[in-house]
Amino acid sequence: MTAKIKLNAASGGGSFSLQAPSSSANNRVITLPDVADGTLVTSQSTLDATKLSGNLPAISGAALTGIASDFVKLQSATGADLAGGLIFDNLDTATYRAFELYFALLPDSSADGYYPRMLFRTGGASGADDTSSHYSYGYSYTYQNDGIGYIARINSDYAGIAHTVGGQAAVEGINGTMRIMLHRSSDGFAAGGGGSTAHWQSGHHNEVENWRQTVGTTVYNNSSTVNHTGFKIYMNSGGFDNYQYALYGLKG
Repeated sequence: MTAKIKLNAASGGGSFSLQAPSSSANNRVITLPDVADGTLVTSQSTLDATKLSGNLPAISGAALTGIASDFVKLQSATGADLAGGLIFDNLDTATYRAFELYFALLPDSSADGYYPRMLFRTGGASGADDTSSHYSYGYSYTYQNDGIGYIARINSDYAGIAHTVGGQAAVEGINGTMRIMLHRSSDGFAAGGGGSTAHWQSGHHNEVENWRQTVGTTVYNNSSTVNHTGFKIYMNSGGFDNYQYALYGLKG
């Protein structure tokens, strides 16, 4: 007969059991801790194996404060009448290797037939658009009736991120995700090599019942001379009537 202690839920649902090992060579003693006895987490994302092998350590809120996620929410907002576009300046590139943006944008009525775009920015807290002719980008878009198209440009002064959207503000808009890596001097590229990059996928509504999905990428092809500190998403005419976004940082 196997020795076992079984605890049943008061509701008669699940249960928890402790069962002794089958061999005396594997005898173990687990000692419940005093309040201040032991710490399960000794450093960020590290479990103390010695604590798990014998005494059962105390677990408290304080013991868990050292566990920090590498994927951190930096900011979020919801609003209206954003004429200049979404602008992110003074991003902490020393801490974060990449930034991930989740967004939903409704262009204003003056933006009929225009394109969503992006630019990298320089200058830290006093950010400015980088409109040098060093953007090489491409995206593919699919739409109803099995349609598909491609856009590819080199040495442009901006990066296009989706096909036309805007005008009928009640029905047209764009939402999606974008991952941005901003060039750092420590990246080691030679002048003119690969620099800041962005990769995205989005869905948008253009005209009545004309859905499109876009997947694209861009690279700023003049690295080692420009260390970007931010980025911007905007319409090439008009702005946004409504917007929602959340920006995350990925440590590395």
